[in-house]
Amino acid sequence: MSMRRNLFLVILALTCVSVVLTFVIINKSTIAKLLYRYELESVRASAKWDIARQFENSNRAAREVAEEWYLRRIETANQDERRTAMMRLGKMRSIKSITRLLEVLRSGNDVGYCIQALREIGEPAIDGLVEMLKKENNKSAILASEAMRVIGEPAVGAITPLLCDPSPVVRRHAIGALVYIGNASVPSLRDIIASGEDPARGAAARALEAILVGASGAPLDNNVVERALKKALEARRDRE
Repeated sequence: MSMRRNLFLVILALTCVSVVLTFVIINKSTIAKLLYRYELESVRASAKWDIARQFENSNRAAREVAEEWYLRRIETANQDERRTAMMRLGKMRSIKSITRLLEVLRSGNDVGYCIQALREIGEPAIDGLVEMLKKENNKSAILASEAMRVIGEPAVGAITPLLCDPSPVVRRHAIGALVYIGNASVPSLRDIIASGEDPARGAAARALEAILVGASGAPLDNNVVERALKKALEARRDRE
């Protein structure tokens, strides 16, 4: 009986160890994040930012903890903390933060810092900005256009389909965004004028004309724009 009892206890102990090891392996990331969170929250307030920045360049679990902490900082009433958190999320190219940053942009608060963060994140933020252009809200469209201006050429291909949107308001928003971007929009606008159909062709012509007169407020190479317009109009005449 004693041997059977001892054997049973050994088997039970091995089973418990196996279960614990399985739990640890499966939840290694979760446990690591708990430890990183404890490390971040246990230090004095002035040191938290330094710890979070160290986590940015560490492993995935540490980066996720820093990202989550920065996202919470965006909700604080402290303006400096909100703005610093946005900048850090931009530097991290945080995909998780895009939805929240777009909400901040729509609110009109901390716009410059929000736009800078979205510029750092780049192409993954473009779809959300295009959705803002589709809303018949001029303020949101202007803010989205400004954000896409700093992203630049990668945003052009996502905006041009809106030139044929049934809504004249959405088309106007698209024109405004392309004009904000400036010279980087010219090749696509030229192609639409040459081979597209109305209303996209007319909208593209308006955008190109606005760029030509410098409506984007950015330094423009007018010679490049004039040549693009000339080529586009010549190609259109050849087609007709």
